[in-house]
Amino acid sequence: DPLDASLLVDYVVYLGVVIFAWNRTEACSFSNATGVDVSIPMNSPQFVVTEVPATVCERHHIRTVSQGQAAISVPAETPLRDFTHLLIYSRSSLAEQTTPTVHRVDDVASSVTALSFTDKDLDAFELGGLISWVIPWRLDFVE
Repeated sequence: DPLDASLLVDYVVYLGVVIFAWNRTEACSFSNATGVDVSIPMNSPQFVVTEVPATVCERHHIRTVSQGQAAISVPAETPLRDFTHLLIYSRSSLAEQTTPTVHRVDDVASSVTALSFTDKDLDAFELGGLISWVIPWRLDFVE
């Protein structure tokens, strides 16, 4: 039974390079390319299809965690290199799952900086004055 969780042993977490079908002109050119073709489930509303053909070109093992554990910490200063996605495979006592759960890596932060406020209202428990800040340099990541 494919839904039998009693066979689940652990989860294997990788950083990976994933090339989707619409980018297949980009061949897997990495020295340790796996070239594994998979169908990636798309659970996002911007996709009309539910699965997209893709190739996992390269992967780098991050950690293996026991069944029942649902979070890990990626060490600071882990090099992103050319990796595009996090890949999480379930592993049973029989084999590692062939289709991973995939999440795109967005290694960006976009916050205002240099926040400044000088209270010009001299009354207690009241505020008044100019609030200023420097806008983020990457506005495409601001919601």
